[in-house]
Amino acid sequence: MHWNIQVYVIRKYDVPSSKDSTTIKSVDMVLQDSQGGRIHASIPKTLISTWSDRIKEFTMYHMREFVVVDKRTRVRATEVKWSLLFCFRTEVQEVEVPTFPLEAFRFRTIPELTASAVVTENDLFDLVAEVVGKEDPRDLVTSLGKETKRMAINLQDLE
Repeated sequence: MHWNIQVYVIRKYDVPSSKDSTTIKSVDMVLQDSQGGRIHASIPKTLISTWSDRIKEFTMYHMREFVVVDKRTRVRATEVKWSLLFCFRTEVQEVEVPTFPLEAFRFRTIPELTASAVVTENDLFDLVAEVVGKEDPRDLVTSLGKETKRMAINLQDLE
């Protein structure tokens, strides 16, 4: 509970409920520390009204009093197995530290991706390309039996 960190919020996104996609289950974030390390953080449904509008992407915060949990899901927003979970005692204060490095993007090129033997689901990166085509959406059943759709897109290197 007594963790105390300074981080940038690199990404912030709503996670829909698995039962009702119109209901938000949590607000999740990717945080970056001063060494460029990243960790996942989550605001549970009960605290969304308290924190969601007060935390912005690409802003630096001093955060304290949250729970560190083992992130057991297969797909994670970072390679770190731990996740920070906001609780009723969590405190967040916006700060400015000009010497604190912001590495918001981790660009990869199309040649790097095509040369990679494996790109895992947890390997989040940024790519600049143009969408030049798409396939029709295909029905897909996940490993948990959930029905969904998947659409392949064709990208072209802008270089």
